[in-house]
Amino acid sequence: MFEWLFEGRTVVYALLAINVVVLLIVWWMHRKRGLLIAAGAVAALAGLYFLLDKLVETPGEQIERKLTAMAAAVKARDADAIGQHLAADFRFRGQDRAGFRTFVQSALQHGVVDELTVWDFEWPSGGDDKTRPVQFKAKPKGGMAAGLEYYYLVKARFVREGDGQWRLKGFDVYNPFVDSNRPLDIPGLQ
Repeated sequence: MFEWLFEGRTVVYALLAINVVVLLIVWWMHRKRGLLIAAGAVAALAGLYFLLDKLVETPGEQIERKLTAMAAAVKARDADAIGQHLAADFRFRGQDRAGFRTFVQSALQHGVVDELTVWDFEWPSGGDDKTRPVQFKAKPKGGMAAGLEYYYLVKARFVREGDGQWRLKGFDVYNPFVDSNRPLDIPGLQ
């Protein structure tokens, strides 16, 4: 509900900074002590906002952190590190959590992809306290993806499990340059 309060959004910092600058300019013109106090109060609010951002991890921040960790695990060729972020009821193209982990392990061992970069996280509507859709861009590098200059669009679903952690329940991969409405086939997973 108030996740923006903990996410350190640039627009909030910008609005607070603009207010401080305006108050300081007006103070310079009129030299009224109250304006200087107001500028200090707004600066203190910016500091409090910064602290809230650093101390509280929102669901969106946790999901981004986990997706980034899974991408790093691709480079480390660590299927277990990817598997720990999959939900107990994970499903992808007929594979459950264990089956998908086996597929990932085989793909990493055979060098299908050497690296994966994820970015540009977006939060479509439809999320709540138990489920969150997320959409992001992903670019595989090396292995069979060597020389590819384009990225893929990934639409994923995360669930909050009993331990309070958000884990990947499922996802689909799309080619945004050809048809962003039809999921791509993944070789070996039908």
